[in-house]
Amino acid sequence: MLDIEWPYRFNNGSLLYITKLEVDGDGGMNCSTDMEINPLNVSNPLSGEKNITSPSGGGDGTEGRNRKHVHRRELERKEMEGDLETLDCSKVQCLKIRCQVGRVERGQSAILYIHSRLGVATFLKVRLLSVMLLRLYT
Repeated sequence: MLDIEWPYRFNNGSLLYITKLEVDGDGGMNCSTDMEINPLNVSNPLSGEKNITSPSGGGDGTEGRNRKHVHRRELERKEMEGDLETLDCSKVQCLKIRCQVGRVERGQSAILYIHSRLGVATFLKVRLLSVMLLRLYT
């Protein structure tokens, strides 16, 4: 059993809007959620591309498959203005994804791709400017 808590709503706005759940690999997997996935029928412009991170050495069972490999790189931590806040399921609404994973033999894989869109508008702050109205009567 694979249980995933996916952060999808923050301050009544979309956070990570799931557009598609895709199962791949040799092992059988069946996933379900409590909510309908992508009721707005939003598409991903790069939905055909998958990024796979694999250990160097090539013995990861992906031989013969056309995969794009992404290697992790360390980034310098930069000082940022303001406070940074980690948004986890104690602070945002999360969607529970539950997957029943079948038998996976040595050299086989069971992969779940979660395609989503980041709700950028949720993070944009609207600043209200105070306006003073001054009337002079002479």
